Amino acid sequence: MPSRRAFVASVAAAATTLAGCAGIGDDRPTGDSPPSTEPTTSAAPTTGPTTVDDPAVRATIVDEFGAYDSIRVLPEGLRTLLLDAAHDDEAVRGHYPMLVNQPPSPDLAAFETVELRNTDGVDGTYSVDVQAGGRYRMQFDAAPAESVPDDATVVDGSELTGAQREFVRSATGSDSAEVYPETELGTWARTVLDEGYVRLDGEVYAGRERQQTDAEFFADRVWYVLSLEPTDAADPPVLDCEPVESGLAEAVAGVLEDDQGEPRLVEGPSYALVQLASETDAVMLHNLTLRLSVE
Repeated sequence: MPSRRAFVASVAAAATTLAGCAGIGDDRPTGDSPPSTEPTTSAAPTTGPTTVDDPAVRATIVDEFGAYDSIRVLPEGLRTLLLDAAHDDEAVRGHYPMLVNQPPSPDLAAFETVELRNTDGVDGTYSVDVQAGGRYRMQFDAAPAESVPDDATVVDGSELTGAQREFVRSATGSDSAEVYPETELGTWARTVLDEGYVRLDGEVYAGRERQQTDAEFFADRVWYVLSLEPTDAADPPVLDCEPVESGLAEAVAGVLEDDQGEPRLVEGPSYALVQLASETDAVMLHNLTLRLSVE
């Protein structure tokens, strides 16, 4: 089973050479979809009695997903995304705020197959096709190609949608064309235009993404393009999609390893947090999976 540490290593290593962060404004670029949001609340989970021993809760980051019988999905946005993908024959898209200040590498991307439980109608085993990452405005340029490799495919403008043609024209100007990665236009730009060739208005253009230093690393939201296909698999990791009470995901986010990697002990936790820690093997936020323990 895949290791989260291996999956995020290339992102985490970038932290040693951080040189600054590209600013991200609020204006949506051409082709963006309305933002998805997680339900938010300022109220913590209901506080109630714990036990006579007055327990505390500790969290450690999960390295090997296969070591756990099931993983409880906590963010409502991620849970809904999984259910929508199981219901839909097409890819589903979304973007959500991260709850923890860790590299924006969604753990869902580490899975090839999963078993969904407590989905209210779509329980089962699925193969996972997911693109995901830290959300930022991607920038693309297109310039007349000096030459085209013999084995390259040149996409003719007649095969493009109107939005795609306008995006290429915008990318040929003095300013880069911008788009968010999870949108349909963003998916096309990432997978076709970047390092590809397009013939438009009698000219062949070579496209490329303009790299922005640390833009993804410092993203505060994660994005997904997710497809789930029913399949058969032996003992896949289980994602438990039973809803949790409002505010519990935020409470879990507060029980993390500190900057030095030492587990943090939260004393006086809510009854809901103690119950969750007692009843689950592991819990998934967007970019972290954690094991909670009661002490």
